[in-house]
Amino acid sequence: WLDVRALASVMPDPQSYPAFDAALKAAMAEQAKLFFADFLHNGRPLTDMLAPGFDYLNDRLASHYGVPAPGSAKLTRVELPSGARGGLLMQGAWLTATSEATRTSPVRRGRFVLEELLCSPVPPPPDNVPPFEEGKQGATIRETLATHRANPACAGCHNLLDPIGLGLEALDGIGALRTQELGKPVDSSGALPPQSVPFMGAAELATLLQKDPRFVGCLSRKLMAYAVGRRVADADAAFADAGVNAGPGHFSALDQLLELIVLSPAFRARSANLTE
Repeated sequence: WLDVRALASVMPDPQSYPAFDAALKAAMAEQAKLFFADFLHNGRPLTDMLAPGFDYLNDRLASHYGVPAPGSAKLTRVELPSGARGGLLMQGAWLTATSEATRTSPVRRGRFVLEELLCSPVPPPPDNVPPFEEGKQGATIRETLATHRANPACAGCHNLLDPIGLGLEALDGIGALRTQELGKPVDSSGALPPQSVPFMGAAELATLLQKDPRFVGCLSRKLMAYAVGRRVADADAAFADAGVNAGPGHFSALDQLLELIVLSPAFRARSANLTE
């Protein structure tokens, strides 16, 4: 779900990202696992994943993120002061896994948020879409994508994908904070579809997703698909959605959601038309 598996095969360009190494990659992967496990065992509201007030860091990862080091080579749970970097959207694992080798990919990041966090699938591109062309020398990715969206054949999908990913441009291709790209100030303005709600940076996007019912509903469907080992059918989704939408205090935590799933007909019974 958080692209930890994809991170294993990612190889950022060493000239573009000399700070990236095996130790940093391992810390990113472990951070995502420990973060999820904390919500599994401690009954925290699912929406707190977006702004939890804590994180799992070691000195290497803290230095990369630009936050105070915990004084440990082992990842340890640390409380975060108000306004500090943290939460699902700022984790290096998925940010790195959805980047290109030499730069960020707002398109891939936008798709990740829409499809993995909101279960809002993006339609496949039409057959007449031209291949993506890298920008002219000195052009930022925002400028390059603006040119790409000017093509009507490309605009349909990219008007959905780009605004989300462009709002995360202050996080570079390996998830480190940055203020400039190619000598130009980074513009972190973005918008969340379908109403194109504006936001500025990852923290504001996290606030929007906390209030978006699609986030918890999507997580329930992702967990159910993993639990039953197949694509979620309409009847399965209706069962999960009924629990998620039951009201305050009902299945608001990860352990409660898992209990709902394993008690569901989809998990406890096998369809009669399945073959061995």
